[in-house]
Amino acid sequence: PLLSSSTLPRNIQPPGEAFAGGKGRELIARDFVYSFKRLLDAKTASPGGWIFRGKVLEDSKGDISDTCFVAVNDSTLRIHLKAPFIPFLGILTMPYAYVVPHEAVEKYGKDFREHPVGTGPFQFKVWDEGNVLLFHKNKSYWRTDKQGRQLPYLDAVAISFIADRKTEFLTFLQGKLDFLSGIREGSRDLILNPDGSVRSDFQGRFNLQKAPYLNTEYLGFQLDSAKLTGEQAAQGRRLLDARVRQALSYAINRPEMLAYVLNHVGRPGTSGFVPAALPSFSPAQVPGYDYQPQKARALLRAAGYGPGQPLQWPYSTHPISAPLVPIKHTINQRSTTNYTSGLFGSRMWRSVRRCTKPWTA
Repeated sequence: PLLSSSTLPRNIQPPGEAFAGGKGRELIARDFVYSFKRLLDAKTASPGGWIFRGKVLEDSKGDISDTCFVAVNDSTLRIHLKAPFIPFLGILTMPYAYVVPHEAVEKYGKDFREHPVGTGPFQFKVWDEGNVLLFHKNKSYWRTDKQGRQLPYLDAVAISFIADRKTEFLTFLQGKLDFLSGIREGSRDLILNPDGSVRSDFQGRFNLQKAPYLNTEYLGFQLDSAKLTGEQAAQGRRLLDARVRQALSYAINRPEMLAYVLNHVGRPGTSGFVPAALPSFSPAQVPGYDYQPQKARALLRAAGYGPGQPLQWPYSTHPISAPLVPIKHTINQRSTTNYTSGLFGSRMWRSVRRCTKPWTA
């Protein structure tokens, strides 16, 4: 799309796209207004309203203004923001902001999810829920390549849903899948060497593409003591001491964790919470925490912990991130260094108890 300058409001001019299926009518600015307001409508019950709340113009009651989205004409959309917000255009590329035609929503009602209509390079054909999605080429797609050939190149795309990661990887090795997104625990060591390079038996057979990923693995602390009950209350209150939290931050050897657990896939989070792929990433302004075990021990001593009084706390995680959390096991095949010692240094006076939980919606 064509954009106005960075001043407010923002004008967005979509290209001459057409909705796939049906009459294939042209996408216009009013479709954006309809879709964005539908997203915010309480009747839709969408969890994606946050992409606009606190960012676009509000009325005197603090609610999103009815005039924050304006169709200037068929090819120009104007969005009134409360203040400049650099990630806003990126947020508009999220699925929550996908544009839908009002006539399709009105026709299918609650069954619209089974009859999606959009403007992408492919159009919906078959959905066997939980098993496969089949898309056919959208012959009305507007984009072309540098040689002027219409995109997409493929006539169809099938997406498989395989819940078990091991089965997914074996299916890929059998040639039944063309690509996988992301390397999971268990298959990582089969594909990558400890230094992050591709293993020799995979070279030539598969192409590995690496790109910055908007993801941050972190330890979160529950600082609301009112939400801590029972055994968690006594153990969790220890984390309310800022010195303890600082000690944990200084005690984590992030480069070693990346080397021994993630095969150098990723970057050490030593410059705050923002991942390096975002423009707001600034090591100079946010120095963060690096590995300083002596400082960590000093902070724990100041907080009242030591060899005779170890720091103990429970933690909860989900299966995907469980390998990243400091637990007592030895990675014998790659190093004689104990993982917990590698993260926290020897004699760091710590004890942790894991509670693995599934993802929540």
